[in-house]
This record gives sequence, C-alpha cells and structure tokens, in this order.
Amino acid sequence: FGDRSCLAGLKQVVEAWNVVAQTRRLKTVQRLSPERRRRLKTRMGQHSIEDFTEAIEAIDRSPFLCGENDRGWKITFDWMLKPANFNKLIEGTYDR
Repeated sequence: FGDRSCLAGLKQVVEAWNVVAQTRRLKTVQRLSPERRRRLKTRMGQHSIEDFTEAIEAIDRSPFLCGENDRGWKITFDWMLKPANFNKLIEGTYDR
C-alpha cells in the first residue's frame, strides 16, 4: 500500500466497523493507536478489502459475536484484528 491508499484503506475499514458497531451496539473505534494501526496495516497487507468487507458483514450476521451468548461477550475491533480470529470471520465460522 502506498501512504495515501493505505490511509484511505484504514479509514474505510474503521468506518465500516463503526457502522456495524453502532447498529449492533458494539464498541466503536474512537482512535487508531499506533498498535491498532500497525495491526490493521499488517492484516491489510495479508487480505483484500473484500475480505474486510466479508469479515465485518459476518459480524453483523452473527448474534453470538454481538453478545447473544451465555457470557454476554461481544466482539471488539482488536479481537477482529487477531490473525486467527480474522480468518475465522472470513471463513464463516460464526455464520448461522
């Protein structure tokens, strides 16, 4: 990614997350700390923007990820960025 396209991609992913987060009552991303930015850039280097779209849509489809589970646990942006978790999202592990 060039600097400009990378920044646009980061913004696009955060905006897509925040739309779903607001509708599903998840925590929105308020700021990209250096660590979050690094993780997001790493993931973006390994996956397409379409993969990010799929991952975020999978969250919206999954009651489990949105708190309908025995612990009331909800997905976070940081959880999504972990490699194994991101792969589970795009592979449909949480689809019902």
